[in-house]
Amino acid sequence: MATVEDLFAALRAADQAGNVEDATKIAKVLSGLGYGPKIEEAAAPPAEPGFFQRAKTAFGRGLEQVPESLSGITLGAQAGLGMDEAAQRKLQEIQAGQAKPTEGAPAITYEELEKTYGKEGALAVLKKLPTYVTEQILQSAPSMAVPLAVGAAATPFTSPIGGLVAGIGTYGAQQFGQFMQRQAANVKTADELNAARAALTAGVTAPLGFFVDRLTLGMSKVPT
Repeated sequence: MATVEDLFAALRAADQAGNVEDATKIAKVLSGLGYGPKIEEAAAPPAEPGFFQRAKTAFGRGLEQVPESLSGITLGAQAGLGMDEAAQRKLQEIQAGQAKPTEGAPAITYEELEKTYGKEGALAVLKKLPTYVTEQILQSAPSMAVPLAVGAAATPFTSPIGGLVAGIGTYGAQQFGQFMQRQAANVKTADELNAARAALTAGVTAPLGFFVDRLTLGMSKVPT
């Protein structure tokens, strides 16, 4: 026999799924048991996270991108070298991670701002803008910092040009890993991967991306 907790869990599930008929039936049962005042509370959507909670979640996502890039680099290397079995295992590992639900509220996107402007006007967009900018910076900061740190660390042992090359190379490697992650999300088997294309795209975009990141972080004077 279902407990009251089971009924409330079923009510929340039906409400989230948009199953009005089942939600109404369960609500009537709970009302008959004297739990009417708690039904609205159980069915209510979760409260929107605040600014600082969103910032914390965004930074956490940014930290996750660093090991994701390393995993993508490994996948690309295995696929490029013809290590089919190892690449397939790595692909499955990446896809399993991508399938896991992300914690916290999704970050505000530019598309969301456009929709908000169309529906609610400029004032509503201005309210969301500080959160949007903060999330974008915090999500990108860890990945942006790694190439800059590598370039700065390499400079004393090489030269300013050597540090620059090291920073750009690190940025390109990260980009390659992220491109392979994107490919992994859209293929079924490792032989569908195109590591050469990912490497070429990363090589072309790395120099510009590296300099943009330096300016974005306000670190244009770092001697790399």
